[in-house]
Amino acid sequence: MSSGTIDLTAYSSVFWLLGDESTADRTLTFAEQIKVKAYLEAGGNLFISGSEIGWDLGRSHAASEPGDLSFYQNYLKAQFVYDGTSSMTAAQGIAGSIFEGLTVTIGQTYPEDYPDDIQPINGASAALIYNAQRTDGSSRLAGLSYAGTFGSSIVQGKLVYLAFPFETIGSATYRNALIQRVVTFFGIPTDVLQEDKTIPATFSLSQNYPNPFNPSTRLTLSIPSRGAVSVKIFDLLGREVAGIFDGEHNAGRYVFDWDATMFPSGTYFAVANFGESRQIKKLLLLR
Repeated sequence: MSSGTIDLTAYSSVFWLLGDESTADRTLTFAEQIKVKAYLEAGGNLFISGSEIGWDLGRSHAASEPGDLSFYQNYLKAQFVYDGTSSMTAAQGIAGSIFEGLTVTIGQTYPEDYPDDIQPINGASAALIYNAQRTDGSSRLAGLSYAGTFGSSIVQGKLVYLAFPFETIGSATYRNALIQRVVTFFGIPTDVLQEDKTIPATFSLSQNYPNPFNPSTRLTLSIPSRGAVSVKIFDLLGREVAGIFDGEHNAGRYVFDWDATMFPSGTYFAVANFGESRQIKKLLLLR
């Protein structure tokens, strides 16, 4: 990526697995940090995992490259606490977080000796705890999530950071379950279906069903010709909370679900744009 051959801004979501890379490998080089900063400031969704990210970037000593600590704290929204041990073998979702009710075992596909213990800062929220405690009796933290702005940008991006290698979760079922939570948090539709090949006469967004709903609801989008189209969800304050359909698409009818598991009760608006046309539907989420 640092070679410039991959343009992060071409992707609405990026999943970056860093494994056991550490200081000698330059977990995130200065050139890569610049690209990640620009991506998040532009409203991107970043999932990043690795056992040595904090050890490499988050210590106050002379780190890999200039700016590492500032990048780690302001863009990965974390403070490095501790270089873990092989006894930290499991991570459990924190109540109220995006991983609530989920427990995974780590260090299975390959041994993991030093999973980082991190502390969320600058608006981030703790999402996962290890099966180990700090000296003060609190749980060591394995992951965080964040939705908000980065740097001086006014555009909201999203971040999920795991302080252990995601790929060391041995169970495919639990890997999929964890990624499903991330996908839901990012607002990525997981079940988009072109219903039929009939070409609609007009552009339209159906009223969601059911409405009110809990926790998911379904919408149908009709596109009369190929073109760029988007469907985004906004809250009552006009803040974008999910981008659920986006890109260049052929004419047809598309059905997709919005899973609002991680969102509070309230009124939301689905806004569909196609060329100069816009459709808005009011959604009511009731717990």
